[in-house]
Amino acid sequence: MTIALFLVIDLETTGMEPPHDIIEIGWTRLYFDVATKAVEIRGPHSRLFRNRQEMTPENIAVHHLTPTMLQGYEYCDEDAIRAVLDEERPDFLVAANCDFEKKWLTTEVVGANLDGKAPHWLCTIKAASRLYPEADSHSNQAMRYRLGLNLSDELAMPPHRAGPDSFVTAHILGRFLSDGVRVLDMAKWTLAPRFMLRCPIGKKWRGKPWEEVETSFLEWMLLQSDMDADAQYWASVELQRRREAA
Repeated sequence: MTIALFLVIDLETTGMEPPHDIIEIGWTRLYFDVATKAVEIRGPHSRLFRNRQEMTPENIAVHHLTPTMLQGYEYCDEDAIRAVLDEERPDFLVAANCDFEKKWLTTEVVGANLDGKAPHWLCTIKAASRLYPEADSHSNQAMRYRLGLNLSDELAMPPHRAGPDSFVTAHILGRFLSDGVRVLDMAKWTLAPRFMLRCPIGKKWRGKPWEEVETSFLEWMLLQSDMDADAQYWASVELQRRREAA
């Protein structure tokens, strides 16, 4: 019997990337029997941290964690992160959108397993975009209801708190695993751009298949420094298709 441990992690932060602070870490452990595809998901855990940097009202509105609420806690550092990881070293690290978590949980912070290699990351949003390409959203909560997951509100709510979000993500992953989705495929999808059948932006072009979007708009997308990188990738794929077809 081979049991793989997946550690599902969610972070709440004071901004979109370091050096903004981690103010909450949530984690849920998922155990997967490779032979039987049986999934066991434990209850969620979370830990709060004090903020160094000022939080904006817009930031607080996401998670509703205020500086006053966090005042009595320690600041988050690498030792605090490693304490979560080292309690039981995972075979895989998982997040709904792991490109976000990996900004703080770098290879240097995460460290290596006994085999000397860092755990592989799995992104459930990228997996969902491959498995449900026609869905309008592949977010944590959208996939929760799309998959019909019957979860306790006590453990799965509220959204945008690290413990409950990690718990929901774990159940999304658990459904994929029990349905026979291969871990190797999810690992490959995680390293690739998020799959998009349609253009995600533009008053005129949002929701349209890439082949229907004007060339000038696709070219404009590639020039935007703040554009979603995955959307830019698929715009470039469509432009290359047109050049090859000309």
